[in-house]
Amino acid sequence: MDPLELLITNDVLRAMDLLGVFVMGVAAGALASRLNFDAVGFAIIGIAAGLGGGIVRDLILDYGVPAAFSGPWYLACALGGAAFSFTISTDGPWWRRLVTVLDIAAMGLWAATGTAKSLGYGLDVLPAILLGVASAVGGGVIRDVLVGRIPAVFGGGPLYATGALVTAVLTWLVVALGLPSPAGAHRRRRRLAAGRCRGLAAVDPAGPQRMAGDDVRRAAEEPGAPHPQG
Repeated sequence: MDPLELLITNDVLRAMDLLGVFVMGVAAGALASRLNFDAVGFAIIGIAAGLGGGIVRDLILDYGVPAAFSGPWYLACALGGAAFSFTISTDGPWWRRLVTVLDIAAMGLWAATGTAKSLGYGLDVLPAILLGVASAVGGGVIRDVLVGRIPAVFGGGPLYATGALVTAVLTWLVVALGLPSPAGAHRRRRRLAAGRCRGLAAVDPAGPQRMAGDDVRRAAEEPGAPHPQG
């Protein structure tokens, strides 16, 4: 599994992605609460904040149906985060610190997956990095524009855009260097061994069994190897 495949298809990263959407929904809901929005306002701003960046990315890539609408999970997480803030007050200092930390982590993940997805679709380096950053901060920008304030990515708060940019550049470096994952290297060795056995079986049906027997004999002949009983 190469870095592109890992970042785009890994189930653990997908779960983290959904958690990030939920957190963005919570943060957007907290803002809606301070602005005295009604339930519809909570829902709209939660969806815009949690899914806006990914929708922009997929539309630019001509991905077809954006990933946010390819199933119920993304919309459910965005709405769930907004509903959480609608029912539970998240304005306390402890809540704000927790949401900020999770928000930054989610943006880093979105910058990495957005850059990887853009590179996988054949974009050059600079456009891919730019689209990775847009994937990370796009939802927050849309959220802030909807409520009529200067987007937080322009300053006055955590360095969202800077962190997303650094993550996007590092993602490009990992992909450009082609660093393999240990699991991918193990799978490649297994595929090579299976291909060798199939090729040998096509020439000599007894070849795989003979090859396995040779391996056993070589192991038994090694110094200190245990001898079979009986």
